[in-house]
Amino acid sequence: MAVDRYTSTAMFGSNATRATENRKNHERTTTRAGRGVLIVAAVLLLAEITSAQTGIPGGAGHEFELQIPGTSVEIGATFDLPIYLETDEPAVSLMFITDVDPGAIAVLDVVPGSALETFQTLYGPPPVCDIVIYPDLTGAMVVMTFGTPFDSSVVGSEFLILRLLAVAPLPTESEIFSLTDIGDTIFTPVSIVASTPFRRGDVNADASCDLTDGVRILQHLFAGNPADCLDAADIDNDGQVTLPDAVLLLQFLFQGGVTMDDSCQPDSSPDQLLCPATSCP
Repeated sequence: MAVDRYTSTAMFGSNATRATENRKNHERTTTRAGRGVLIVAAVLLLAEITSAQTGIPGGAGHEFELQIPGTSVEIGATFDLPIYLETDEPAVSLMFITDVDPGAIAVLDVVPGSALETFQTLYGPPPVCDIVIYPDLTGAMVVMTFGTPFDSSVVGSEFLILRLLAVAPLPTESEIFSLTDIGDTIFTPVSIVASTPFRRGDVNADASCDLTDGVRILQHLFAGNPADCLDAADIDNDGQVTLPDAVLLLQFLFQGGVTMDDSCQPDSSPDQLLCPATSCP
């Protein structure tokens, strides 16, 4: 499924145009979320759904249940946030919008979940499938129309997956768009926390930096042995563990002249290295 990062919303028709106008004109809502909490706003257009869209005789109401589970991630981590879609009756079309705080998170991609992949395998891709990621990575818009109605009881409910990057903790107050005038709004917390404190060079988490730590780096690189703290093994702090890290650590131990701060502190550079074990309090 192609993702268009720059498509104009005009291609989506009246519903999307209305949503965009409301998004621009609606008064911002300030949410006191607490430090380190991200709010993802998901909007489902219920008011715009008609009998022609739902296929329900007489224009009966059609309900969706949209769920986004909360999660907790470290700064610098790329993580996936699944969107689950439950339908009381097979759905012919839908639309939702996500907006995030640009100071804390970036929307990198939107990919099909297992339910949508199953749907495409059985029935082919939706005739209308527009996924727009805002050029500044602050949100995304999804509009879909199905040739064969989407039935979560048949294909499952994991509809889409938001691929996000945790940039920094949120401030105590965060402004988000509230679009409740065009549908139900769901707010889901995502905690973005500082990385675990560790001692750089203390790869085996024994509160010291010695030859054993250099050996552990080499064993990790050449024998595939897991390291207790990959952040601690990243001696040059470039976001990856490579042979130069082992060389720098050995130079620090036996030759001197190499500066390395081995005090307890969180990682100063965003990366995806993990530190499940640490000697720091």
